[in-house]
Order: sequence, then structure tokens, then C-alpha cells
Amino acid sequence: MKDPRFAETVILLVEYSRQGAVGLVINRTTGVRLSEVLPDIGKLKQRMDIVYFGGPVNTGQMFMLIRSVYKPEESIHIFKDIYASSSRKLLQKMIDNSAAGERFKIYAGYSGWAPQQLDMEVSRGDWHVLQADMASIFDKEPPEIWPELIRRVSAQWVMSTIRLSD
Repeated sequence: MKDPRFAETVILLVEYSRQGAVGLVINRTTGVRLSEVLPDIGKLKQRMDIVYFGGPVNTGQMFMLIRSVYKPEESIHIFKDIYASSSRKLLQKMIDNSAAGERFKIYAGYSGWAPQQLDMEVSRGDWHVLQADMASIFDKEPPEIWPELIRRVSAQWVMSTIRLSD
């Protein structure tokens, strides 16, 4: 990929349609604590949440990925127990009443593609496409995500090559 902002980048697609695609970079941190960005939310001072770089588009807007067994209000379902929202009210609720097993991560900005743009980039080999998994988003450290997913892609390629030659 020619754009250095996307070198070794992992993006979770949150929307994909004829109108284009939207995703969040899940393996880039900003190094900024959420309590610094939202100092008016007092309970954040007791937490260590950091802000992730969601992408180069509209970095002033915050997005939240949520892991929850129940669909939170003001959210959209992404896959399995993962939801997305940009609701400050929902963020406040999650901070005040975090239920067991619920987690969230905050992203500044997003990555976006015009209609057919992502398809063209994938066909050129700019991106590898894998099934999303919750562990990559919520359980792995950001520097571990890209190398792990590249190993998976390589293993899939080797397995498909073996099957083709049998």
C-alpha cells in the first residue's frame, strides 16, 4: 500500500455497502488517555482507558467498539457480541454501570472508502481480508494484532495451495 498511514494496519469494517465502506483501525494507539480527552467525565480519572486512532477521516469524532452479550442502546451490531456507537450518553452509561463482561474501546476518527474503492484495493492485493474476531479487538495488545493476522493469512494461503496441488 502506497499510503504509509496504513502500513501494517488492521481495520475492522463496521459498514460495507454499495455506498462505500467504513472501518476502524484497531491496532494503533494515540498514547492519549480518555480522561485527558473527556476531563468532564469524573470517573474516567480512575480508569486507564486510552484512545485509539480509528483512521484519518474526521479524527475529532469519537467511535466506540463495545463487547457485550446484550445490544446496548444507541449502538449498531457489527458481529457476534461486538457493537459500535458514537453516543456519548452510552459511553457515560458504560463508565457508570459497566456490567460484568462488558468492555469498550474508544477510537478517534475512522477509515472510509468511496463506492467500489475498497473492492479495487483488495483486488490489487493492497489488503488481506479475514473473518473478524473478538480476541483481536479486545484481548491482544495492538503491536501483536497485525503479525498474528498475517500469520493466519499465510497459513490459509499455504493450505489452499496444498489443496490445489493435491
